[in-house]
Amino acid sequence: MRGDDTYDALTHCVRGYCDWALDVSALIATIYRIEGGERDSALYDLGEAVAHASIQCESLGLHARQFATFDRGISENTVVCRSHIGW
Repeated sequence: MRGDDTYDALTHCVRGYCDWALDVSALIATIYRIEGGERDSALYDLGEAVAHASIQCESLGLHARQFATFDRGISENTVVCRSHIGW
């Protein structure tokens, strides 16, 4: 949510790529990782989950928009990812 440490960390990943997203009240980052030779269904499942979350937001009167343009280098090394999932 706007104003918390996670939001502030995520804005560094977005700035310069999707600046319009910096005006939102909440930023949600989704990530996945494939282990070894596992089948790559994680990306499909993640996309479906985000699509359903977007529909739920709209039904609650919130506006959601997905985007994939951000600084992946910063996002992969951000404290947010490392502290929450231990990568």
